[in-house]
Amino acid sequence: MEQVTLPIIRGDSITADTDYTDFIPLNLTAVAKPILGAAGYLISHDGLTEVAAVVGEDRGGFYDDRRGYHVRVIGNTLYKLVGNTLVKVGQIAGDGQCSFTYSFNWTAILSGGYVYLYNGTKLELLTDTDLKRPLDMDWIDSYFFYTDGEYIYHSQINDEKLVDPLQFATAEIMPDKSVGVMRTPDNLMMVFGRYSIEYFINQANEQFAFSRIAQKSISGGICGTHCKTMVGDTVFILGGKKNESPSIHAIQSSMLESVSTRSIDKILAQYTDDELSQAVLESRTDKRDQFLIVRLLRHTLLLNLSAAKAIGLQDAWSQLSYGINKAPWLGRNGVYDPMQAAWIYGSKLGAVYKLDATTASQGLEQTEFEVRTPLIESASKRIAQVQVNTVSGFGAKTTAALSLTNEGLAFQRENWLLYGTIGEYDRHFIFRRIGFTPKDLSFRLRGVSRHKVNFCNFTVTYGD
Repeated sequence: MEQVTLPIIRGDSITADTDYTDFIPLNLTAVAKPILGAAGYLISHDGLTEVAAVVGEDRGGFYDDRRGYHVRVIGNTLYKLVGNTLVKVGQIAGDGQCSFTYSFNWTAILSGGYVYLYNGTKLELLTDTDLKRPLDMDWIDSYFFYTDGEYIYHSQINDEKLVDPLQFATAEIMPDKSVGVMRTPDNLMMVFGRYSIEYFINQANEQFAFSRIAQKSISGGICGTHCKTMVGDTVFILGGKKNESPSIHAIQSSMLESVSTRSIDKILAQYTDDELSQAVLESRTDKRDQFLIVRLLRHTLLLNLSAAKAIGLQDAWSQLSYGINKAPWLGRNGVYDPMQAAWIYGSKLGAVYKLDATTASQGLEQTEFEVRTPLIESASKRIAQVQVNTVSGFGAKTTAALSLTNEGLAFQRENWLLYGTIGEYDRHFIFRRIGFTPKDLSFRLRGVSRHKVNFCNFTVTYGD
């Protein structure tokens, strides 16, 4: 009998605008390990197990390793996470995503233009009118460094609570507004505009302590204040150059290097610039895997940077969702908490969760998964069986459905089968009597489960 092996780490799809595009795996993460003839395989993204719960939407978290505590803003309240309990610290004004940083003396929280300082015992709102209403902040060389959209300025060297109204500057490479700041690993301050990025260095100037480094300016910027993050020592942004559609880039040697794909950019194209300004980029490094998380209003995208280096960007993207309706992933504002030796995530629901590698569920919700194979040419033949090469014998019973796609558009009847259960190590995951193939075909495998699943590739056997 004739056999063909189909990869599943990246499938094909056809869109309503008559375009071919990649099918991005749903709630499955690429692992760059050659196995069973495949360059890599897909495994369920880690689930979320509830740690503590309060009322409100999570707006940001931070672990202060100088003072050894984990704080989160949920709704309009600052909480400290102590074990499995959220302890109320005090009220926080403002709304939207918060910015966090810390100094030798304080944890600083920026919420909707209001700056708060917390030292473990005292929460204080800064009332200096010269502080204005900053959009973003960071800490560098004993200064809190701010931008309010028009100007960049910093706290006084002898008092972190005060700002000198004469000590300010502007980003000058372009007349675009400054929407974010970030300290680099080599102790420079990046100032992000919508279409420009500039670097500043502390030279202890009398009027404004920092000077612009003209040679490091970058043509390109970010869509919004939180459209930036650092993975390892590399800065990633959502944005781009003027007269260029938004994309996802890494900043390498003062240049923008695309880490997006055409299919990812097609998702970004579904959003207006105002909607993209509300996006949040996060990072996570876990078990030597480096992840970039792009939180959009209606999508959560995940890039496994470690897999991208080994097998390419096209095979390293996936989409994360919550429940069975493809809502954005439940987790947000992940923080590694060394006291719990775990990644802790907030949520829209107010609950705080621990990233859990033993499950695929998010809270009590089952998680949907879906993969597709590439489109292949095939004269009409009868498919005797399709074997999904996987790992069995560890999870509870999971029902999955396999179907053929006709020309990559219409789906035929779905075939249902149990994935396997604990102890069934010799169980083969095989679908039989699929029927005749159309001219061009691909396969879709989908299901819903609380338990981890793993898929390597498909072996298709033709014959009677």
